Amino acid sequence: MSRITIEPAALRHLGSQFENAHLDKRTVLFFDHNTERLFAETIESQLHEQGFELRKIVVPASERAKSLRVAEKVYGELIAAKVNRSWSIVAVGGGVVGDLAGFVAASFMRGLPLVNVPTTLLAMADSAIGGKVAVNHPRGKNLIGFFYEPVIVAIDPNFLNTLPPRDVRSGLAEILKYAFIGNENFLGYFETHLEKMLALQSPFIDQAIRTSVKAKINIVKRDPHETKGLRALLNFGHTFGHAIESAAGYGKLRHGEAVL
Repeated sequence: MSRITIEPAALRHLGSQFENAHLDKRTVLFFDHNTERLFAETIESQLHEQGFELRKIVVPASERAKSLRVAEKVYGELIAAKVNRSWSIVAVGGGVVGDLAGFVAASFMRGLPLVNVPTTLLAMADSAIGGKVAVNHPRGKNLIGFFYEPVIVAIDPNFLNTLPPRDVRSGLAEILKYAFIGNENFLGYFETHLEKMLALQSPFIDQAIRTSVKAKINIVKRDPHETKGLRALLNFGHTFGHAIESAAGYGKLRHGEAVL
């Protein structure tokens, strides 16, 4: 399983995490246009201080980026940058960046180490954990992909301060899922502290993330490749959710909105 840390300024310890995982510090940072604008300068500075050699890939901030066409363009950029199997890919962003970067990491040169740095609530609580990576096909979402576990997941709740309210609600939909599928006490906690979580107040939002991550890990450990039926619990709300996203046209609704 992944090495998962949940703490403020988590990236300040990424160098030591790489060393503990026996990873080379040659790294490709994956951003979308939004996360590149918000975080790239700070993250690159922090990682340079820790001895990282960096390359940067920036993709569109849209569900449309999860495509074989965009993946092929990224492969070309990696080849031009002379990236080889000693490099790692670090995905900085939400579900779209995580899925696309993970898909590229799983397939380029038969696999590069993947590190997830989620910046949205939905990614912190759900999509950055568990190793599902995919791109979309015109006939359906996430139809082409892999089970590919990240080596490291570094969760810094401070990233959430940049989120618009719509994305906070979308992330809370995935957190609510974990309460519904098997944690009655957490459902009570969710109901009691909903307004504080919507406002991203600590320690309430931190506890919600930790509880969701723990719940997902427990299920994924027992059914890593979704062959026993147990991992299907994680799809609660998603059958209709994916249908709603498709009917609306990808990009019109947030994933969590459709699930909710």
